[in-house]
Amino acid sequence: MRGRSDDAFLAGDLTIFPPEIEDVITRHPDIEEAVVVGRPNKSGGSDLVGFLVVRNGLNHEAVVTHCMANLPPLKRLHMVFYLDAIPRTGNGKIDRPALKQSATRLV
Repeated sequence: MRGRSDDAFLAGDLTIFPPEIEDVITRHPDIEEAVVVGRPNKSGGSDLVGFLVVRNGLNHEAVVTHCMANLPPLKRLHMVFYLDAIPRTGNGKIDRPALKQSATRLV
């Protein structure tokens, strides 16, 4: 699964397709939903920011362990934010522009 090309971005020399990473992250049984967006960094590339909806009290250390075990270093999240629900547009699609905007404001 590569994903839509307009969702892709560069992280270093690697083109990142967020759905690939989201698929791996949501393989954890206690991660209900994951959305990955790029956040511009000082080197002109993008850092990966994840917005996750978790269940059963999953803690951050378990998320990190899962990502380290299942994703190559260049596809690991730089920041993670935990949400009660992923924002959606009026027609029910993930509101990626809102999450991208949040990623650039939050730190």
